[in-house]
Amino acid sequence: MADITPGPSQARRRARQRHRSTPRRSLVALAAAAAALALVGLLIHGLERLASRAPEHPTGKGGAAAIVEGEGIRPGRVEVKAGMSLCDLWSVAGGHGDISPDECTRVALTGTRVSLTDGRFEVEELTSEERFAIGLRLDPNHASATELEAVPGLSSTLADRIVTEREQGQFCSVDDLTRVRGIGARKVEWIRPFLEVVGLPDGCPNSP
Repeated sequence: MADITPGPSQARRRARQRHRSTPRRSLVALAAAAAALALVGLLIHGLERLASRAPEHPTGKGGAAAIVEGEGIRPGRVEVKAGMSLCDLWSVAGGHGDISPDECTRVALTGTRVSLTDGRFEVEELTSEERFAIGLRLDPNHASATELEAVPGLSSTLADRIVTEREQGQFCSVDDLTRVRGIGARKVEWIRPFLEVVGLPDGCPNSP
């Protein structure tokens, strides 16, 4: 059987080839590492941009609150507690003035704007944008596409799809948003703290 052991010249050539290929492998590894770092940087940048899009959301998980405006009051958010009357809300906000006694029997409601005119309270519902600004959740059945886009995790495309989908039938719960193309169960959990279906829309189980 013939001896196939490489001669000295062949061994030297193979050694030189291995020596030349080593730097190439190192360069490939460095390039891969640099690409991975760049990808991580892009992801971090994207998350930062996503977080910066959302307006201030004091509670982050809903809560009960109203906006109180009037003489001696710095307009702003006031927490609405169970059983609180309009007079209680007015007092907590630091308001003053003559108030008709029967006004104190009216219950304070979350998601409203309260002001006092000639001894009587004027109460009006807040817009979706105002609700979101004071830490209340948006109703996906009523919020505009622009308002929905302010929710972290919802792009303009997804916000438009939500508005289009609810025209086919309102959402009975936040979980129903999985009907929207591009919104899965994981996305729903991400946006759940910022959304709430208020009331029970027609056509939903147990609706009036």
